[in-house]
Amino acid sequence: MRLNRYRTLLLMGLLLQVGACAGWRPVNASPREFIEEEEPDRIRIYRTDGTRRELVDPRIERDSLTARLPSAGEQDEAETESVRIALSEVALLEARRQASWGLIAISAGLTGFLVASLF
Repeated sequence: MRLNRYRTLLLMGLLLQVGACAGWRPVNASPREFIEEEEPDRIRIYRTDGTRRELVDPRIERDSLTARLPSAGEQDEAETESVRIALSEVALLEARRQASWGLIAISAGLTGFLVASLF
């Protein structure tokens, strides 16, 4: 019984840590600035009409955001669909970001506390 409780709490702590490490976070800079400076591999945008899209290999061309749609399987890059979206249609841009070291430390501390409370 005690071993099952230990495993459950340890698993919960690890899930909290993994979830806190990376995730989609809003970008404070304009889409043009962020994409040109950071050169992300993947972004997620919310358009002014409310739709959401995940995009791969985004780049800026004139007043548009050009990217590929994520492939559903083992498709060749040349076969994936390209999209072009006017920058004026982008309401919000998100990127996968690592959490701050403070949040990771708090999560690791919580995991340690949960494990220590079992003994």
